[in-house]
Amino acid sequence: MPDTHVAPMPEKHTIGYVPESDRHGKVRDLFTLWFGGNLAPLPIVTGALGPSLFGIIVQIPFLATSLYTGPVSAFLGGADLSWVAGLVVTGPIYLLLARRGSTGAKSTSAATREPARL
Repeated sequence: MPDTHVAPMPEKHTIGYVPESDRHGKVRDLFTLWFGGNLAPLPIVTGALGPSLFGIIVQIPFLATSLYTGPVSAFLGGADLSWVAGLVVTGPIYLLLARRGSTGAKSTSAATREPARL
């Protein structure tokens, strides 16, 4: 009995090799798939944008790349410790913000609020 069920293209090959005859589209069609996660508004919404930018600024002196070597990294013989500096500085900031809320206000539940007066 022949198989009459045809699965959608991604399901047809799962993670296996995709033959040339089944390949279509262009690389630019994958732009949103590749870069969509980097454009997420979550840091802005959660209030983490400030600490994130501060962490990037703190990492600059510790960078060691082919384009730029920071002063601290040059002093240490070219060791790239930027990720360590970023974690050490921003970790406590994120922890502090998580414990008190991004705005510092106490959260109130519906059960503790006064009922609306008409």
